[in-house]
Amino acid sequence: MQNKAALVAAVLVLSLAAGYGVSKATGYWKTKGSKNPIKIQKGEFAGENDPGDIRGSYSFNDIDAAFGVPPEMMAAAFGLKGDNPGELQAKSLESTWGELEGGVEIGTDAVRLFTALWTGIPYNMEETTVLPEAAVEILETYRKIDAQKAAQLRISAVKLPNAAAGEEPSETSEDHDTPDRMVRGLTTFGDLKGWGVTEEMWLEEFGKPMGSRAAGIKDWADETGIPMSEIKSAAQEMVDSGV
Repeated sequence: MQNKAALVAAVLVLSLAAGYGVSKATGYWKTKGSKNPIKIQKGEFAGENDPGDIRGSYSFNDIDAAFGVPPEMMAAAFGLKGDNPGELQAKSLESTWGELEGGVEIGTDAVRLFTALWTGIPYNMEETTVLPEAAVEILETYRKIDAQKAAQLRISAVKLPNAAAGEEPSETSEDHDTPDRMVRGLTTFGDLKGWGVTEEMWLEEFGKPMGSRAAGIKDWADETGIPMSEIKSAAQEMVDSGV
């Protein structure tokens, strides 16, 4: 009887060990509190971390480590402010924004979607999930999505209030403060000059002089006929090159 019990115990131990080995090898073994997303098993992206496995407990630092999305970029995309953006968690979006008018939501699934678009890994978002307009701007500016995809996302994108100041950003400020140095439609030539873009750099790139310090690049695009997407991308590269 004792021999039989010992045999059963041995079989159970071996089964558990085998199950652990298989699960770990295939990427499905998950320990409680793990911040390592599962790997995609098949197709073009096999072996890559799966954005769909991002959970609310993931901090922006965790997401950066797994997918290479800078915490500052993630925070700017979702209108979150703080001294340590890397410590913010995906679930913080649900308490900050959550369900919005029309039944749409900006929560953890929006973080999954943004991460997927940033990395180029396919992801099927939830039906109610939308992105903020700022998130779409960032993705297009950094060439993570093309103009066609950006236009598609803007159909459902929502405008969020300025979380830092509690109010909408001013469109008339000559040198309004943009801490993340992100080139947007409201960015003025005063902003660009403050970020290190010179008249010579601009003239070499576009063959036309910069506008006045108070002029916005969106208005300049309309006047010159140069596509806004081209201006934003080139201007962002100029800004980043001077950092």
